[in-house]
Amino acid sequence: MKRMKLHNSILPNGTWGPIVRKNLVVNGDAEQNDLLTNNTYPTGWTVSVPGRLSSIAYNNQNSTTGYGKYHFRVTPSYSLKLAVSMAQNISFDEFILLISAGIARYNVSIDYQCSGNQYGYMQLTFFDMNGLTYEPVYRETKSKMQIERLKVSNQFNREMHKVQLKVGFIRNLTYDDTNTNNEENYCIADNIRFFITKIN
Repeated sequence: MKRMKLHNSILPNGTWGPIVRKNLVVNGDAEQNDLLTNNTYPTGWTVSVPGRLSSIAYNNQNSTTGYGKYHFRVTPSYSLKLAVSMAQNISFDEFILLISAGIARYNVSIDYQCSGNQYGYMQLTFFDMNGLTYEPVYRETKSKMQIERLKVSNQFNREMHKVQLKVGFIRNLTYDDTNTNNEENYCIADNIRFFITKIN
């Protein structure tokens, strides 16, 4: 007889089975690199300006422990011309019972590294089963920060069914430095994560 394990479920004795802890973002670490296939959309993502955002290798592999080989970045020659974002829809189907019970929390984080007049942001837009949206959750990096982790953690509304996670790269028009060039004005993102946990 094969043993089965129930996840994210209420057991007959009223307790909860194990809650699956996994990153719900597809290719959040940029390691599913598509440069060799000339794909204009990094795996798992929809890009606002096709061909202008890619998964690019780090220059110095020795300084990126914990970050893998690749990161997301706007095409360098395009980085000063237009805001670019990538988005991904994440379904909560596996966690509906937990969310509807009012004991679920989401935890989101993105590692950014920005310089010059570039900055990054993340936006979460939640939807219910009827497609109605909630007030978006928005966070952005501070100007000229070298390394910064954007993160949000909050309890779910019981009606939330899915979320659109948007990761953006923008030129800060209020910052002016004529001594910098394209390669000195950049913003990269890596380790994009979305976890659901049980509130104890």
